[in-house]
Order: sequence, then structure tokens, then C-alpha cells
Amino acid sequence: MSEALAVEPRGLAMRVPAGSEWTYADLAALPGDTRGFEIVEGGLHVAPRPTRPHQYAALLLATVLRTAASPGFVVLPEIDVDLGRNVFEPDIVVIHERAYKREGPLRAIDLVLAVPPWLPTALSFKSDSFELDEKTIPQEAFLERDAVSFTKGCFLGQELVCRIDTRGRVNRYLRRLTSIVDGRPPRGSEIVSGDKVVGTVTSSVASADVPASALGYVRHEVDPPAEVQLRWDGGTGQAVVEALPAPA
Repeated sequence: MSEALAVEPRGLAMRVPAGSEWTYADLAALPGDTRGFEIVEGGLHVAPRPTRPHQYAALLLATVLRTAASPGFVVLPEIDVDLGRNVFEPDIVVIHERAYKREGPLRAIDLVLAVPPWLPTALSFKSDSFELDEKTIPQEAFLERDAVSFTKGCFLGQELVCRIDTRGRVNRYLRRLTSIVDGRPPRGSEIVSGDKVVGTVTSSVASADVPASALGYVRHEVDPPAEVQLRWDGGTGQAVVEALPAPA
């Protein structure tokens, strides 16, 4: 097949002869590694490989999504989504396990969440990530499950991470807040057990179309499941602190 080549902002574009367009079947038939290959309006685009900061941010985001996902949902990296004349490869998708088990490519209707490839590059922990910042200890957010190696070389903060793993514990953990009643707590709400503030809400579901839920850091003394009070300017509520589900 003779193809025309052109360099475009998203990467290298290859187009089939006039009157023809690339399809998902054509893409699937290509030999070798096709990561980064997408179809945009019928043309095959080959995007450049992501930078190291981009890959690191995407890994941390995928880890948070995996630990926060409800049972029955699957978090996957770099998988094709067939939209007809367009086939995209998001950095991360969240789908139901029914779609995961089905043969064939993912479709738009299968997606619970898709993170486009340009988003992690722009992530700033200080401004955009409410669960992770430069002060987060990996064990607080259970990042040691997927994002930390205890056998490979050296990395920034390794001494602290390994000391906690072998001899200690952290003072707080990232937890789910469910069964919320009497309101929807905004980010920054206090988590109260008895008469003591034991944590802070970091993210919450604001949509009235889904049950109220949230994420927050809670002191290690609070063993899940545990009933707590929520306090914020102009409101109070009740919730149950639950542990994040372990990755499948």
C-alpha cells in the first residue's frame, strides 16, 4: 500500500490513497508494537513517546484511580478506543469488568473515565492533584503497591520509604468516605471522630446524580470501617470511613 506521509502537531500522519481511510481493523493488523498509533479522521497518526514526567504523572494517577475504584471496575493504561473514523489511545481508562471481559476494542459507551494523553503532562501536584503532592509519603496513599520498588536501585526518598516499610508506620492514610448523609462535603472539610479532628476531605463527588462519596486522609488511629462526623463552613454531615480496595 502506497501512503503519503506528513508531520502534524500530534505526530507523524500517514494517509491511505484517496477514497480510502484507516480503520481499527487496519490498525490491529499492523505488525509489532503499535503503542502511540491512533486514527484521526481516517488518517493514521503516530504520536511521539511521552516524556518521563508525563509517564510518572500518569503512573501516579492510575495508582490513585485503581485504589479508589469500586469493585467491578477496571483501570487500564494505553488501550485503544474505537470511535469509527477515530481510534484514540488514552493514557488511562476506567471501564466496567463486563467491557474488560468482552472481545474486541473498547467503544465510547464502555468508558467510565478516559484520561487523554495530553493531560498528565500538564498535571501539577500543587494545583491539580488533591490526594498527592510533594509532601505525600507513598505509604500514606498505598503507592507502594504499584509505584514503589524495594529491589531496584536508588530513588529520592528511598531511606524514609524503606524505613517505614520495615520498622514503622505512617500517621495518616488515604481513605474512602461513603454513606454520607446530610450534605455533600467540599474539599477541605474536617473529618471528626468523637471530639477530635482526625482528617481532611481531599476530593468529593459534587454531582447530585450519584451517591455522595469522598476521599480524604484520616489518622491511623481510626480503623475502618468507622463512623465519623464531617464539618465544613455552613454544614455538617455523617460518613463511614472505609479502606481503599486492594488492586486486583
